[in-house]
Amino acid sequence: MDFSQIRHIDDKGQVKPPSWLYWMLLWWSKAWLVWILSLTYRRDTSLFISIVYPSQEQWQQALFVGIGAMLMLLLITFERRRSPAVLIPFVHKGVVLLWLVLAINAVFWLISVVKTHGEFHLGVGVDGLALLWSTLYVYRSRHLPWYFKDWKADSSTTKETTHDR
Repeated sequence: MDFSQIRHIDDKGQVKPPSWLYWMLLWWSKAWLVWILSLTYRRDTSLFISIVYPSQEQWQQALFVGIGAMLMLLLITFERRRSPAVLIPFVHKGVVLLWLVLAINAVFWLISVVKTHGEFHLGVGVDGLALLWSTLYVYRSRHLPWYFKDWKADSSTTKETTHDR
C-alpha cells in the first residue's frame, strides 16, 4: 500500500496544489508578469519590456505563448470552495491543458531556434531547459493528476441541487 500521497493533503482533506506547478506556470507566463511590472514604472513602461525582450516581435510572441499558462495559473489559484462549478470540468482536464500549453511552447521554442540559425542565445537555451524540465515534470508527476481530480463542487451547491430533486 502506497501512502506517499498523504503528504500532499491539507488539513481539510483536499490535495494541495504542487508548488512546482506554480513555478512552471509563472515561468511560462513571464511575458505577462514583465508587462504587469512595466506598468509600475511610470516614466517609460516600454523600457522595462525592452530590457527583457529586445524586439517587439519576441515580446508579442511570448505574450501569445503565455496566454495558456496565465489562464492555467488563474484557474488553479481559485479557491476550490469558491470557484464556480462551471470551471470544475476544465480543472479535471488540467493535465491535458498543461500538455497543450507545453506543446504550444515547444512549437514557438523551435521557431525561435530556427530564427537564431542554430546560434546559442541564453534566453533560448534557458527556455529550452525549462521546456524540457516542464515536460518531464508533467510526465512523471503523480501529484498533478491527484490534484486535478480532487477538485469537487462545493458541498453547499451539491446539497441544493440534490435537495431540489
